[in-house]
Amino acid sequence: MDDTRALLLELGTEELPARHLHTLATGLHHALVHALREARLQHGATASLASPRRLAVQVQALIAERPGTQSLRRGPVAELDSPAAQGFARACGVPLQALETLDDNGRPRLACRVREATQPTSALLPAIISQALKRLPIPRPMRWGTGEASFARPVRWLVLLFGTESIPITLYGITSSSHTYGHRCHHPQAIALQHPDDYLPRLQDPGRVLADPAQRKQRIRTLLQQAADGADLGAYEALLDEVNALVEWPAAITGQFPEQYLQLPREVLLAVICKQQRFFPLFAPDTGALLPRFLSITNLESPDPDAIRDGNERVIRPRLADAEFFLNRDRQRPLQQELDSLQFHERLGSMQDKTERIIPLCTWLAAQLQLPAAELCRAAALCKCDLLSELVGEFPELQGIVGGHLARYAGEPKAIAKAIAEHYQPTHATAAIPTTPAGQALALADRLDTLAGLFSVGAEPTSEKDPYGLRRAALGCMRILIEGQLPLNLQAALQQTVAPPTLLPFMYERLRAWYQESGITPDLYEAVAARNLPTPLDFHQ
Repeated sequence: MDDTRALLLELGTEELPARHLHTLATGLHHALVHALREARLQHGATASLASPRRLAVQVQALIAERPGTQSLRRGPVAELDSPAAQGFARACGVPLQALETLDDNGRPRLACRVREATQPTSALLPAIISQALKRLPIPRPMRWGTGEASFARPVRWLVLLFGTESIPITLYGITSSSHTYGHRCHHPQAIALQHPDDYLPRLQDPGRVLADPAQRKQRIRTLLQQAADGADLGAYEALLDEVNALVEWPAAITGQFPEQYLQLPREVLLAVICKQQRFFPLFAPDTGALLPRFLSITNLESPDPDAIRDGNERVIRPRLADAEFFLNRDRQRPLQQELDSLQFHERLGSMQDKTERIIPLCTWLAAQLQLPAAELCRAAALCKCDLLSELVGEFPELQGIVGGHLARYAGEPKAIAKAIAEHYQPTHATAAIPTTPAGQALALADRLDTLAGLFSVGAEPTSEKDPYGLRRAALGCMRILIEGQLPLNLQAALQQTVAPPTLLPFMYERLRAWYQESGITPDLYEAVAARNLPTPLDFHQ
């Protein structure tokens, strides 16, 4: 069996942005594996490792030498004693006598056998690593110090180990070594590594760093379940992934807030707890009601956890008080306000203009879908009422939801408030569509107006950019019509707007990838698309 060794590459950095950590880690892993493949270096299993202060890749069973190869390089049609032969020999770096002549349909073609010697992998690695790092997708790279190198955050150390050998390489103004560094507080000292397999155990003890994201995530999950003490954690996977990218040595801390804030809308409470503070809310296991308690994950084991708990509670209380203040101020204002001060698009007018376009479209949709027109048009007139609210100014992700609560507080019928709250759904490709008929119709009207208007002024997406999210809006329309079982003629609906002819095929094209994820073959999609069905529900059926 050929000689193989383990490889470790680690970039030690200042704290990396949590939202980009997974992308950077997987990007480095894929780039390095791709570079090794291009260099014809066979290897075994690979692992992507990352924490807020490091990106690392481990490669098992990497061959110690790249075997030599021999290939035939074909040259021009010429005789051996010609000037063309002399030039070809110089290009190949061999004497004229080393050239061969091949028969090419009765003509002599020159050729040269190119031999590549066996090369040690250790000599190839610096160029391979440099090539892989150049391919790494780095959002908003930054420079530091006096150097010209750039990365997502300043690079502070480099480790490149091949077996027991430390391979010298200089990147980002740093020369690699066999020393990594542990937790910034628990173990800031250097940690000597003798072998790539020492990396994870030595970082864990004495370094107090869990560098394996999967292991760290499971540790956080266990800590949360233990600290919940019988309470329900709800759906917390997205927050768990975010917090996992913020810590190296997690510990759980409990906390609480005054019960008076439970009167706030649930979505507002969760926005403060989860979005602003990245705390984990707790729910009653029997009723699902939100409890006045939360859990936080810290990045160290503190000798005084009560101090951290007090700090967390001191921070969350004024945040909740602000939310309560904003909501009370918003409730004192008229529900229906003029939105002329909010621009929708420079060529399409204000949000007030958009609202006035949606209302007649809702009238037409109500007739087609047999919905109460007065109710739907009232919801359309109020659907953007929260854009000027202070609560949406603080929590933009709650637009629509806040509007639904404000409509309910103002005494609007439940169906109208629900439609307002739902009309931004679905927010992404896998999110749920509105649950009520009025909410589905209002969501359709809002998106159709956006699509038609922006297409009419030439703001359609390009192959690289979609600044207005029109692909997402188009797929949202199609999903509402299909999943909501709405027999609506989409072509007729677009005729109620200023949509150009290119919009309808654009919207149907959004279904291609959506169906592909469901196992529908491209041939079947093309066969159905060839029938030019104007009703998406018929297309689906």
